[in-house]
Amino acid sequence: MPGILGAIRFRLSGHGSPEYLTLYRLRNPDVLDSPEYHALIDHPDAQTLAMRPNLTAPRRFIANTDHV
Repeated sequence: MPGILGAIRFRLSGHGSPEYLTLYRLRNPDVLDSPEYHALIDHPDAQTLAMRPNLTAPRRFIANTDHV
């Protein structure tokens, strides 16, 4: 995916919600407004479709770590 530089997924050990957290490293936040990103969201592959029922309340946040 152009502009997504990497990703890492965490799984909660034990019980709770949300069970998963995925962090994406983006070239810039505009990647999330790109036609390529929207096509990926609107037309997921088979693996993503199989996973979606497990996403009960997906949320997206943008954090700038340039000053950390």
